[in-house]
Amino acid sequence: MIVYVESNLILEVVLQQEQVGPSCFLRRTFMAILGDLLCHDCKVRTCLGKWLREESNEGFGFWRGGLTFEELGLKTLQFLAQHMNHHIGIVTSGEMDRKNFWEYRAVEDDLSTAWPEKAAASPGDPTVLP
Repeated sequence: MIVYVESNLILEVVLQQEQVGPSCFLRRTFMAILGDLLCHDCKVRTCLGKWLREESNEGFGFWRGGLTFEELGLKTLQFLAQHMNHHIGIVTSGEMDRKNFWEYRAVEDDLSTAWPEKAAASPGDPTVLP
């Protein structure tokens, strides 16, 4: 197999042995693009994982190895709750490189994958803690 990498597109030339002899065909494969959620005020970031998208580049979600969709969602919501009213951004790994956001501190290991106990335990209005 011969692989050509160009931007976020991989072109693979696959040699295939058939009964009548070798043949060649071209297959398009998209490279993984990672998404990061940033808080520009606090200079922190969390990785959302691989951006899941159609061939048309229309996104429909994120996948992060080792986490269920629920766990990833809880980590993301916790990040958003901690940085409410801050300048939040979402960028691809390419933008991270171009704009040097790698200097932002990674906080994904500090975020919980469990439902917040305080919210589950508060009687009455769950938005106001005693």
